[in-house]
Amino acid sequence: MRHSLRFAGVLVAALLFLTPAVWADSITLTLLPSPFISGTAGSTIGWGYQLSAPATNTNTFAFIGISSDPFLFATPDTSIFNFPTVAPGMTVTVPYIPGTQGLFELTWDPNAPVGFTNVGLVFLDFELCADPFDPSSCSSSGTIAHNYSATVVPIPEPSTLLLLATGLTALRLRRRSS
Repeated sequence: MRHSLRFAGVLVAALLFLTPAVWADSITLTLLPSPFISGTAGSTIGWGYQLSAPATNTNTFAFIGISSDPFLFATPDTSIFNFPTVAPGMTVTVPYIPGTQGLFELTWDPNAPVGFTNVGLVFLDFELCADPFDPSSCSSSGTIAHNYSATVVPIPEPSTLLLLATGLTALRLRRRSS
């Protein structure tokens, strides 16, 4: 028992001292427009992102990998992520454009049940590099994560669309008469 406690103490101390300094000045990830998105069964939805590196960090964050928790009733696609490099004090903002750019997107199965929600984490792997174009200058690596939520919503009823169209027409007529 005593030997196990000593080993655990040494292990914790080693992890604390060997952990890269990146955690003190970590980059922040924000999902755009928010971590909570929704779409109808069969639709494709996704997230943009914002990455902000602290000015106090001396290295550039070079992103090298992306993954997420598994999805049910949906197929994720990470091919739209462009693996940016983020220098100290820099913020990179990329909105979601379906099939073109963003963090990642998912396509709901046509039979996904209304009200179903996928909840999980998206993970971005990075290296800290003095020169992002010189792989030998990379000193450490890490992963940042952010939570997400994607919900299947019902297809709008035709009466809802008719009400919306009527409201927009009324606004347009009012604007013309002014």
